[in-house]
Amino acid sequence: MACIVFSLEDGTTFTTPLESELTTVGRHPESMVPLPSASVSSHHGAIRWRDDAFYVQDLGSRNGTKVNGAEIEESKLNDGDRISFGDVQAVYFNADAPPEVVAPAPVAPPQPVNIPTPTVQRLVSGAPPVSGIPPGAGRYAPKPRTVSRPQADEGGGCMTGFILMVLFVLAFALGLSLRHYKQTGGFLPNDLTEKLFNKASKIRIETGDGK
Repeated sequence: MACIVFSLEDGTTFTTPLESELTTVGRHPESMVPLPSASVSSHHGAIRWRDDAFYVQDLGSRNGTKVNGAEIEESKLNDGDRISFGDVQAVYFNADAPPEVVAPAPVAPPQPVNIPTPTVQRLVSGAPPVSGIPPGAGRYAPKPRTVSRPQADEGGGCMTGFILMVLFVLAFALGLSLRHYKQTGGFLPNDLTEKLFNKASKIRIETGDGK
């Protein structure tokens, strides 16, 4: 007779013969196979006989039903298939289960391997120096760096002074021109030019007459 061997989370196992066409599995006490596990829904799954074979069906459980690690809604069972109802493991057999069969327990994760750290040897400060090298020859002695400061450009200073003087003269001349224009209404350069030419003409005339 076909049967299923269940393995609970605490390590206990039990065998359920599949004697009827429908076997319900769940956490609810009215289930035909009650599984006291928080990972199992109240009405988790069912095992049905159909077309000369047993089928396992998930009834919309919270954590799902798996066959050989693959989550299913319904799957035909073959001899030796491993079924998971939540975290509860089970094995299906077409005939009576052999007495030595135990449902698979959860695989424990591999333990971390401790790799020894290589020992680092420190150099002793008082170790004797290597022969042929004078003491202190391997030490680093930084050399003082000489920083050259840029010298002031004397030519540039003279040029700046000359420009300032020219600007001052131009400003002074402009001020005189404006003042002359306000007083006489004439342009200072023109008036100065006319006066100079008039004086020059008078001097030439007096020189030519001999007076």
